[in-house]
Amino acid sequence: MTEIPPDLADAIELGCGARADAFGAAGVEAAAREAMARLGVGSVGGLARALLGNPEELRAFCESLCVPETWFFRQPESFDMLAELAAGCGGFMRVLCAPCSVGCEAYSIAAVLERAGVDFEIDAVDFSEKFIEAARSGEFGKGCFRSKRAADFGYFAGGGGRAKMPESLSKRIRFRAADILSEGSAEGKYDVIFCRNLAIYLSARAKRRLFDRLLSLAADGAVIFCGHADGFADSDPRFERAGPARAFAVRAARTGEARKLRKIPNRETAAKPRGLAEMSAAGGCPGAAAENFDSDIRSLRALADRGLIGAAREKCSALLCSHPDSPGLNLLAAQIFSASADLENAEKYFRRALYLDPGNADASLGLKLVRRRLAREA
Repeated sequence: MTEIPPDLADAIELGCGARADAFGAAGVEAAAREAMARLGVGSVGGLARALLGNPEELRAFCESLCVPETWFFRQPESFDMLAELAAGCGGFMRVLCAPCSVGCEAYSIAAVLERAGVDFEIDAVDFSEKFIEAARSGEFGKGCFRSKRAADFGYFAGGGGRAKMPESLSKRIRFRAADILSEGSAEGKYDVIFCRNLAIYLSARAKRRLFDRLLSLAADGAVIFCGHADGFADSDPRFERAGPARAFAVRAARTGEARKLRKIPNRETAAKPRGLAEMSAAGGCPGAAAENFDSDIRSLRALADRGLIGAAREKCSALLCSHPDSPGLNLLAAQIFSASADLENAEKYFRRALYLDPGNADASLGLKLVRRRLAREA
């Protein structure tokens, strides 16, 4: 499947609001083959008709396209800003996390707020029932602890490279399988909303619905944390940027004099918040750390340009451990793996670079070329 048939693309948008091409033709084809075998239909057109006539199967198909790409304290600057909000919130904070995937983000939020000593409630919503089930278990493997910030909180228990979240966090989070675009998936007003890396997948119509929905759920002065490519403030004048640039935060645009983050109403029974100065800054990348990373990238490029591919791969793998969400590093990794004829890893990192930076033309072209090479080899 080099192109996604329009009728199947329409079914995907109807089922979850997403653009089919956001999942890639290969991902949609794999899910379609599985669904066709399960439903006993012999063509993609037949599959589309079957899905449109069966809401449960349509939801299951859309869920099969979802990938739980998440880890604790992803984009740590967002959590630094959350800590600042908690320190001055007045004692209580209500938070929405949607989509919450398998729960890493929701537990990260809870860890920050628990350390701040504030009273809080977290509603965590995801389209996938499978992801919600995993989130409720509170058990996570090594891949979720890529950020150095996670080690600072010490929520590790058990063996076998797995960790179990403490009850002090899990009891404060209400996980729910629902479509955040739908009414009733979340209710009331929230002081903070995390909605990261969802809008990039949505059609224009669904994106508008998402923005409408979030604005209806946001309390006065609420902060919304989004993904760097989600385009809240860039595509909708109803939003304005808030906080440090790398926190990727917005709020409802307001007019008038200098705007301040709202003081969130106090709860009489809430504990007095503690400052979060003791929180480790290991996950951030300010000042010298950013300069060191830039220097490492230049060194990595030099190795690749000199044809020292083996050394470049080793250095690249080490950098990816500490900077897994750098679009430029993932693109460079893909190019290095492609040069060494490791096409599977090249495809992996081209896809990841495109996921982190959907408009990157080099990543898009590289992915197409690698897939052609893989197809020829097959």
